[in-house]
Amino acid sequence: MWGNAEAQWCHTLQPRIARWLPTGNVLEIAPGYGRWAQFLIGLSREYMGIDIAENAVDACKRRFATEQHARFVVNDGRSLEAVPDEWADLVFSFDSLVHVERDDIQAYLSQLVDKLAPGGHAFLHHSNLAMYPVRGLTRWDEWRARSVSADTFRRDCSDVGLRCVSQELIPWQRTRFIDCISVVEAAPKPSPPGSSTTPLPAVPASPDTVVVMNPYFSLEGLSARRIRRIYHGDTPSQTPVAGNTVGRVMGNRDEAAKWARGWLSFLGAALRSTTAKSRPL
Repeated sequence: MWGNAEAQWCHTLQPRIARWLPTGNVLEIAPGYGRWAQFLIGLSREYMGIDIAENAVDACKRRFATEQHARFVVNDGRSLEAVPDEWADLVFSFDSLVHVERDDIQAYLSQLVDKLAPGGHAFLHHSNLAMYPVRGLTRWDEWRARSVSADTFRRDCSDVGLRCVSQELIPWQRTRFIDCISVVEAAPKPSPPGSSTTPLPAVPASPDTVVVMNPYFSLEGLSARRIRRIYHGDTPSQTPVAGNTVGRVMGNRDEAAKWARGWLSFLGAALRSTTAKSRPL
């Protein structure tokens, strides 16, 4: 939809986390083959990527071998044991945890409360499919985890002492808001007994979370894809070579199909969002 990873990063992801970058230590959960690591590494003092796929970790080690402040670790899909306590200034995961069911999400959250540095935040993209208990006859879930929703995520944060600051519900080239991006921070910890530090006031683990349904998400991809041609001097890989009439027609159809799908997604999602309560971020 965006055309390439750089367009998606610059147009959609970086603006959402710009207030925390550059930063000290970045932990990325499930970096895969480094689609987002290539940008995060240069914006951090230290970077750690943790992934269940050993082949992906090996590939990242080769790809970023010259980055002395970056390291990649294999885990079991739910453990953050390799991360020192109070280490992570920013925890990032996009387009990976959407496939992870609630028990694994709970395992990660129960550890993040200790792994986040004071003042640190987590930017986590996860499933919201459980918001829709009734499904249609056709497949539209995009392989999202069926047991996770924005609501279950907020409750799980509260249970372990994390604050879910905000949630952005987004469609994924569909009309239903099957994804959610949650921003999380650690609640202030009370001073230990006998400490000379002034005790912190009691703060609920999850105060009111700002929740918004964003039907415009698909249009971000269409816009990024369009302006790439103007400002980056390149075109999507499937754009046909000039003079190839058949290729040009097929390329135009492909482009038209993407725009049609994007606008239909927007219109359907916008209609759905009008029936739900939301507050602006």
